[in-house]
Amino acid sequence: MDDQKKWHGCVKKSTKSSAHSIWKLSADFINVQKYAAHLIACEHVEGEINAVRCVRLCRGPELWAKEKLVAIDPLNYSYTYQVIDCNFGIEGYTATFNVHNPGDGDGEGNIEWRFEVDANKSCAEEELVMLISSKLEQMIHGLDEIATIHEP
Repeated sequence: MDDQKKWHGCVKKSTKSSAHSIWKLSADFINVQKYAAHLIACEHVEGEINAVRCVRLCRGPELWAKEKLVAIDPLNYSYTYQVIDCNFGIEGYTATFNVHNPGDGDGEGNIEWRFEVDANKSCAEEELVMLISSKLEQMIHGLDEIATIHEP
């Protein structure tokens, strides 16, 4: 049994765009660089594109991460992925993205992006959780901006 301590975080944001529009962009697991300004490129590494077990390589100016899609639920606009390798010193990172419309309408969406990561001796819990949360907030902002442009 793995008894490594986990640190947890969650970013929740309302969007101007509908959950459907946000989902269409976010479910394209291989093309995260479309809305993640801190990434230069994202490449398909293995597995069927945008399906469970698909692996992507995300690269920024100095950092990179290999991420594996471990679950996807298109009916509930949700997916879970794990960082399986990276050059920035985190281990055990798993995140779940979910977007939904409040009520039954097609108006604004609500995004919830939860994550957990193994405790890290090289930094404080609050520092790492804030750093990850900040990146996720930037990605949510990018998703909303692009989805707003493409909504009818």
